[in-house]
Amino acid sequence: MNQSKSYTWAAIVAGVLFVLIALLSLVGNISLTVIGLSLGYLIIAIALFIRKRNALIVVGCIITTIVTVIITCSSIVMIMRYYGLNIYNLVNSVLNLTNIAGVIVFTVIAANSKSADKRLKLKNVWFLPAILIIISDVMTLVIQLVFGWRMGYGIVSPVSLLGYAIVFLAFLFAGMWLCLGSDKAAVNPAINYAAAAAPAYAPPAQAPASVPEELKIYIDLVNSGAITVEEYEAKKKQLMGQ
Repeated sequence: MNQSKSYTWAAIVAGVLFVLIALLSLVGNISLTVIGLSLGYLIIAIALFIRKRNALIVVGCIITTIVTVIITCSSIVMIMRYYGLNIYNLVNSVLNLTNIAGVIVFTVIAANSKSADKRLKLKNVWFLPAILIIISDVMTLVIQLVFGWRMGYGIVSPVSLLGYAIVFLAFLFAGMWLCLGSDKAAVNPAINYAAAAAPAYAPPAQAPASVPEELKIYIDLVNSGAITVEEYEAKKKQLMGQ
């Protein structure tokens, strides 16, 4: 992937998907933990929309991680309590922990994506959170279909499948922008090199007829960015004999 690309489109698409995740989380049972999870997703979405790798996206990721851990662990404890320890519940619990691992990895990536040097180190793992999450979702779906019929878990709704796809794509595009995208204010290195190679200012080929005319030349150089205001003031004092 080219590190000079901004991947603005990936940030916007991921932002829209995280908004959808937040809304889908509120469908059905609404509790304090679900509201917290939706809030975390919305904060991540806002950070993606404004395309800022700052504390905002990290805060959203931390909230999402904490609430995901609470919901997942509560679900595991409840299942083990009512249905006991069996192969289905054991595998399902491990897969839920894989989902948590994906969210945690995404949080670490978000926290280390502000610096261009750190993004360079992350460029080979930008897809890892999405992969961990989709592995958890797909394998959970498989064991529901294979082992879950006796316990009433064999029915998978289209909404669940849509949710899996949206979550996977949201983390995939967000990771792409976080790790591979360049900053909006990044300057073309070729332009920087040209500016560095150019002299601070070009002296006039011929001596001007008067001091005001020479000062006008240096004013034009300031306006063009060839010299700084401080350099102009120093030259002005020199010409005025101060």
